[in-house]
Order: sequence, then structure tokens, then C-alpha cells
Amino acid sequence: MEGRRVRGIGVGAPGVTLHKEGIVTWAYTLHWDKYPLKAKLAARYNLPITVDNDVNLAALGELRFGAGQNTQDMILIAIGTGIGAGVIINGALYRGSREASGEIGNMIPGREFLGKDYLDFGALESVASGTGIARRARSLLRDQRSTVELENLTAEDVFDAARQKQGWAWIISMRPWIT
Repeated sequence: MEGRRVRGIGVGAPGVTLHKEGIVTWAYTLHWDKYPLKAKLAARYNLPITVDNDVNLAALGELRFGAGQNTQDMILIAIGTGIGAGVIINGALYRGSREASGEIGNMIPGREFLGKDYLDFGALESVASGTGIARRARSLLRDQRSTVELENLTAEDVFDAARQKQGWAWIISMRPWIT
């Protein structure tokens, strides 16, 4: 845009992010572990830089400009590759003691998930995120579809099939703990 200048950089990163330091402590989908995103950007750009969790930023956006404008308390839940939440209490973002308050993808959705290891993707994410839904569909259909079809299968495909009342998709979408 002509006549305008960039005044700063803001980045929303998936996973636990130490916003003051600009370090993404863990982002499974990007394979980042203690990734110094702000420092990397600062080495290249001489601008103010803000790095925060992507869902926290979405919650702040809704609070200021969207559905949360007339409230002081809200939770924004984002379901995509993973599952996260931005928590607003008394008009301010609640981060928790380790800046991981919205990492609800790590919740245990049922007793059958106890005693299992979830080092990468959380228990809830493993069944209810877009990634988890597609993975469970691939597992269910592994003997019925070609390798190429399975590799290209997405959560959106599962939802489309469920809208078309295909039985396999109903199992995935309505009975999330199966497969």
C-alpha cells in the first residue's frame, strides 16, 4: 500500500508461547522446541515485534473487534490442526502461571485415555482436532481405500461424508473414541 509504512510485526504461533520473550516453547505441528521466533525476526527486521499464541491473539481480536466486544469474560475455542483456547477474564487475557492456560487439547476426554503417553499431540487433540479426525478416518478406512486416497483424506472430507450420511463418517464424527 503506497504511502503507508510497516510499524511492527505481530505473529501468532501455535503451541505454548512465552510472549514476553517471544519464544515458542513447544509447537508440535511445526517441530519447534524452545524456538526463539522473536529473536530470529529481530535479527532480520528493525521493528517492534510481538509473538504470542495464535488462539490468544484470536481471543483478543474477538474481545476488541468481534463477538466479545460487550463482555468481560469469554473463552474462544479453536479447532484446527490442534485444539486450543484463549481465555479472557475481567477483560484481560488469562495466561496461567506457565502461559499454557488455553492448551485444552491436552485434556483427557475419558477414562480410556488414562495411562497413555501424549508427548506430542494431546489426548483430546488426538481424537477431536482436524488432524485427529483425519487420522482416525484413515485408520477406519485402511482396508477400503487406496494409499493415495488415505493420504489425501482430510477432516473436511469426513464432515462432507457425514453430511451425506455415509456410515463410516458418522462413526468418526459421532463416536469420537472409536478406531
